[in-house]
Amino acid sequence: PNPVGIIPRGENLYVAISDGYNYAQGYKDGFKVVKIDIARFATTGEIRVGMNPSRFTCDADGRLFVTCLGDYASTPAQIWCIDIDDRAAVFATGSMAAAFDHRLYVIHSVTDWTTNQTSTTYQVLDTRSGNALPSTFGTVSTPVDPIAIATQPKTGHIFITSRSTLEKKVRFTTPGHLYRYTSDGLLIGQ
Repeated sequence: PNPVGIIPRGENLYVAISDGYNYAQGYKDGFKVVKIDIARFATTGEIRVGMNPSRFTCDADGRLFVTCLGDYASTPAQIWCIDIDDRAAVFATGSMAAAFDHRLYVIHSVTDWTTNQTSTTYQVLDTRSGNALPSTFGTVSTPVDPIAIATQPKTGHIFITSRSTLEKKVRFTTPGHLYRYTSDGLLIGQ
């Protein structure tokens, strides 16, 4: 089991345990988030989530959202929500997410490795209801191949890193890009 994501909430730390290097055994120990009391630095519980959890984000009310990457094949990536009472449930389909206030910016990027084709969808969800919110996010000047997403806590600006090409031979060696958007999804700069 590999601890890969961490986020504080109140007096606790939440640590995503991915078991990401154990794909041969179906990530068998990678379906949990461990809760740690900061003062005692002791585990106080485990929360069952989807397969291969990784990064966290948190909304204005303290709801945690953890990206569970699945197995990159038959089990799709999902965003799970851990509410303030530590109850967990699937919230959305997505491979990365970032929260600002009561908005969750979700990117779902899937690559078919047999054809080297990547499809990417974008959505903004209300973190309280799960309902889609109207937004230009993902409709204007979208990155070629998103890698990570974050939001700026004061302004709500969205930052996305991306590879600059999908060309198989240079995809991982060519310099990438950093995009900056308003909280409504309008491009500010690259």
